[in-house]
Amino acid sequence: MTTVALTDARKVDASIGYLLASSKINRRFCAPHEDVNTSQYVEYPVSMQDGSGLEQAFQADVHGFELMRNPTGFRAWNDVAAIARDYEPAQLEIVRQFLGADRMVNLGHALRTSGNTVERDMKPAASEAHVDFETVAARAYADQLYREHHPDAPPYSRFVAFSFWRPLTAPPHDWPLAVCDFRSVDPAEGERNVLVWCDEIPPKEQWFDPIDGEETFPAAFIFHHNPAHRWWYFTKMTPDDTLF
Repeated sequence: MTTVALTDARKVDASIGYLLASSKINRRFCAPHEDVNTSQYVEYPVSMQDGSGLEQAFQADVHGFELMRNPTGFRAWNDVAAIARDYEPAQLEIVRQFLGADRMVNLGHALRTSGNTVERDMKPAASEAHVDFETVAARAYADQLYREHHPDAPPYSRFVAFSFWRPLTAPPHDWPLAVCDFRSVDPAEGERNVLVWCDEIPPKEQWFDPIDGEETFPAAFIFHHNPAHRWWYFTKMTPDDTLF
């Protein structure tokens, strides 16, 4: 596949949530069945490109994502123990071989739905432009995980944090995963969005109160609108496909 083929990809009108300039204290409170952002977003129209039929043109180290044919016979998605025991180790090995990594650490899984999160015991879908790990938080987390899981190993020279996404139903999907070609993102972009784990979402009047140790919390990057961002999704992605 060539760059010319990608420029000819089918385009659809979509919308992505981007951070407003007025949003200054950015936190994401995460409870078992509910996420709440203190950040203020607005939906911006974007031209989304369909990568189906062009899958072989995408490379993780070029675009930031890559689609793999990866069939699985696992079906017990409502069994957390079975996922950890039977599904995750096999997927971790697939990615280890793909990356050529010496050591891996599994950060667990999240099941997401655009439907009833409580009824399905899943997390909600995400609608805002984000990167899961902010740079400083990612480096601190990598150090922590390496000390915890590989205490006797020599120091590492590099690491990668990644998501490995699989749809659980056949297409079409009402909320497909959208990914952004990282070459279209300026390295200076991104605002820190702190992750606050909690048993239940605090009252709204407490959302902006000081939190002890917040500077050490996990954090993501969220983004102001940039029309240069190039968004992709895959209309024909099946449960036998995974997106790295």
